[in-house]
Amino acid sequence: MVRIIVALLVVAGAASANPWLQTYMSEVGFDSAGRPWVEFGVQPPGGEGYLHDALLVTGSSVCTLDFDLGPGEFVVLDSEVVAQGELAHGMFRLNPLADSLMLRGDFIGEESVRYPVFPTGLGSAPAPPLGASVACYTSPDNMADVANWYVDSTPTRCALNDDWSSIGGRVDMDSALTLDCMTVRASGRYGTMNIGYRESVGEYTLRGLGAGAYLVSMYARVRELGEVEVTYPESVRVGYSQAVGGINFRIPPSGVAEQQPPRAPVTPQATLIRGSMLIAASVTGREASAVLLDAVGHKVLDLKPGPNDVSRLPSGVYFVAASGERSAVNVRKVILQR
Repeated sequence: MVRIIVALLVVAGAASANPWLQTYMSEVGFDSAGRPWVEFGVQPPGGEGYLHDALLVTGSSVCTLDFDLGPGEFVVLDSEVVAQGELAHGMFRLNPLADSLMLRGDFIGEESVRYPVFPTGLGSAPAPPLGASVACYTSPDNMADVANWYVDSTPTRCALNDDWSSIGGRVDMDSALTLDCMTVRASGRYGTMNIGYRESVGEYTLRGLGAGAYLVSMYARVRELGEVEVTYPESVRVGYSQAVGGINFRIPPSGVAEQQPPRAPVTPQATLIRGSMLIAASVTGREASAVLLDAVGHKVLDLKPGPNDVSRLPSGVYFVAASGERSAVNVRKVILQR
């Protein structure tokens, strides 16, 4: 069995090579047999990582890394890879219930993550479930010095992390006012993310969140008003791998009545049953619609409630995208296996 995985991706629209925050531990998980693994990849994508001679320290092991990372490159280590001595030497162990990982090197400084630690964020993560992982999202906004660890039930070894959730909306302002800077922040048990200081209002999206409830707030410095801080009147709940929109703010704030409620979530359920996929998607009001997309986002099937025949489709990764008249689009990844 091949235990070394190295991949090189061409990343379109990569972030600056020198963001304020750059992370190197990308994903941590346990396979179906309970064996731990850790993926390294530079985030935000586009930078480089000089990891040669860096130490990876856990609660019960130490190993020295013998590789560097180029832009878009990923390396996955487990105990067998370390024992082979080509990419690392020493020992690699992890306690599935609770442990810590620290990466330390002359060129990268020090990076660490502990699990399970709540609230999650930079340096803290939920425990990786068996067969799944905890994945890191590092903001490409070089004015937002934030990263977050979240549960990914379908690990993406040697690929950019996915399955995170997001919250989005708009910030609008009276045309007679002058904005100096503005930021939007979401914080909860399963993550904290913010959009860094901006000098213009408009659309925003807070990515890299785990499933759970969040308090969303907006802070602005307005020349005519001074400091303005508004907290959304209700907690905003996101599901697994879900985008919730419509969380809007206005400057100056004009009361709760002006705030738009979050759009109703649509949660597609996908289960493989003897070559068919059972889809159940519902939303308050009209019935949601759902489609099946292939790995590159092309629609391959319009899905109806109940069984849908997918026996002619090849094995691989697919996505179920569901939406309703008054709902955000929710995407769930599924794996079709024969």
